[in-house]
Amino acid sequence: MKLGVQAHSRVLTQGTFVCPSCRADSPYERVEARRWLFVGVAVAPLQRLGEWIRCTQCEGAWDLDVLEQQPEDAVAFRTAVLQAMIGMMTVDGRIDDSEVEVIRTVYLRVVREDLDEHAVRGVVAVLETLSEPVEESLRRLAVELGSVERELVFQAAWRVAMADGVIATEEGRMLERLSDALGFSDVWLKNFLSATNPALAERR
Repeated sequence: MKLGVQAHSRVLTQGTFVCPSCRADSPYERVEARRWLFVGVAVAPLQRLGEWIRCTQCEGAWDLDVLEQQPEDAVAFRTAVLQAMIGMMTVDGRIDDSEVEVIRTVYLRVVREDLDEHAVRGVVAVLETLSEPVEESLRRLAVELGSVERELVFQAAWRVAMADGVIATEEGRMLERLSDALGFSDVWLKNFLSATNPALAERR
């Protein structure tokens, strides 16, 4: 018999949750990965490698705490995504038609709902009447969101900033303010930027 060690995953439990990617009720599997001692067949469990939640609809993988964040305030999440993107787009003091289309595209990708141009323009008009920076409004919304939703909000702002392929200095500063408003640490932001935009991470 051949002796060896192999990694093997198994489904522990199944259920239904609101998938952060699908933004809808979806079936999930709680998966455990572990190294096993094999002598022809698996005979003994060894080191536990990890455990996660897998959406069987989109195949997305999430930390276990995603189950503790069910259900989230959908209105707060949608509002936060929109405010973060508009705040990013208006760092230069204006927002043109092409930028509105970028916001609509990213919103559809993150929230999985269509958003018409008039709705975007309406939110822009409301934000322009506020006396406080958009990141302060976002800070209040963030307390109603779980960690997964807050990260999706930040990713939406980042996608908007990267729409032209370059993150300008003012956009980089806005990302820092949005990250802080959403409750993320400097280490988290640096790790995110190192994985997605190494040049910008080096500038910090």
